[in-house]
Amino acid sequence: MDTVKPSQELLRSLTDEHVLRALMRHRLLTRAELSAEIGISKPTAGESVRRLTEAGLVVDTGQRTPGGRGRGRVGSYYSLAPDVGLALAVSVAPEGVVAECLDAYGDLVARVEKPIGRPARPDDVAAALGSAVDAVRELVEARQEAEFLESGGGRDDSPELRGAGVGGDDNVELRGTGAGRDDGLGLLEGGVGRGGGVGLSEGGVGRDDGVGLSEGGVGRDDGVGSRDDGVGLRQRGRLRLNARPRLAVVSAADPVDRHTGRLLQLPDAPFLLGEIDPVAVLAERVGGAVLVDNDVNWAAEAERAATPLDDFAYLYLDEGLGCAVVSDGEVRRGHRGVAGEVAHLITVGPEGRAMPLIEVFGLLGLRHEHSTAVDVDRLLAQRPPEVVTAVGGLIAALAALIDPEVVVIGGRWGTQLIDVIAAEVGRSPRPVPVRAASVSTEPSLTGARADAVHRLRGLITAR
Repeated sequence: MDTVKPSQELLRSLTDEHVLRALMRHRLLTRAELSAEIGISKPTAGESVRRLTEAGLVVDTGQRTPGGRGRGRVGSYYSLAPDVGLALAVSVAPEGVVAECLDAYGDLVARVEKPIGRPARPDDVAAALGSAVDAVRELVEARQEAEFLESGGGRDDSPELRGAGVGGDDNVELRGTGAGRDDGLGLLEGGVGRGGGVGLSEGGVGRDDGVGLSEGGVGRDDGVGSRDDGVGLRQRGRLRLNARPRLAVVSAADPVDRHTGRLLQLPDAPFLLGEIDPVAVLAERVGGAVLVDNDVNWAAEAERAATPLDDFAYLYLDEGLGCAVVSDGEVRRGHRGVAGEVAHLITVGPEGRAMPLIEVFGLLGLRHEHSTAVDVDRLLAQRPPEVVTAVGGLIAALAALIDPEVVVIGGRWGTQLIDVIAAEVGRSPRPVPVRAASVSTEPSLTGARADAVHRLRGLITAR
């Protein structure tokens, strides 16, 4: 039987993808290094670099290898073009909205935090979401201008900079790593890097490790035309990164309709009073797709990346209660996307009575006033055995229904009570290993962040 040979076009496309992914991993490579890294000939690597350069995806950085006097030919270092695009990762939680812009290397370019009042009304959450994304875009634009000035490409009295508000606010401090440069800040949990980006805090909701910026210090420059796909633009002959993200990945502390991306209002939900549509809020702010999922599902994705497991349950025990089910390496979301909403699962309550898990906290006086949110401080102060028993009953049900390899516990009070919960589960008819989550810092955002970078890289290689 004759075998069908792949077309030259297919082979070139595969080679180009390998070159792009090698540059995503290593940032700076010569054609000779690309050849060795990918396992292709130097002429093939050179042709791929030429095609990708012509397509605007790869650039000659201007850096050269030492050469001459018996050390071989001088080699040019190549990197991804600075305008290949950005991804947006967003967290919507009781603490507030966090919006991050990330580049194809996984580096944090900019971060904004916006508080949300309690109770969280849909209009307030939607406004905070839109405001955070707008502000993070403004930070990216401000960073561009600061880097342009730093490189000697402009003056402080530039009309463009006056419009952006850079240089006139003492609370603004910008720094950049530049494409392909590592500032030594290392990697965030989940394999996503930090690149010396810029951040904004409002209302004392904390600040990222990069640079703080007070609200109102940066304006937008809407006079520059951009491509709808959010890839890049040129202004006065110099290449600039388009601050409009190519895609967005959203983590939401509420049930999410998997078909529409809307946040759903379920009985006894502790956070959002009503429904909002993050896809609609972000549609005009993002150049491509907007993916929305529940925060516990994203935390499970981060956990799976950190400690590879194919079958486990991620039980989140904090102000809210949630569970993600991972089976055969996939998060199982159910028909509507609300699988794992365990608050109403029947368990053992006070005095041995059967009741929904959420009611246990109400009977024990462990809820915040006028809310179904668990009062974490009061619970940890009292450490009532009835709560441990109720959680043990929940895990026993999970063990019977999904047969997990392990149950991972996240959330503030869940991880604090891990030892007594594990002991309670060990006494059940079908004991299952229980351990604390390994990703403890922003686990939901870590999962969403990693997925956003993965999807951005896919868009770049697909061209």
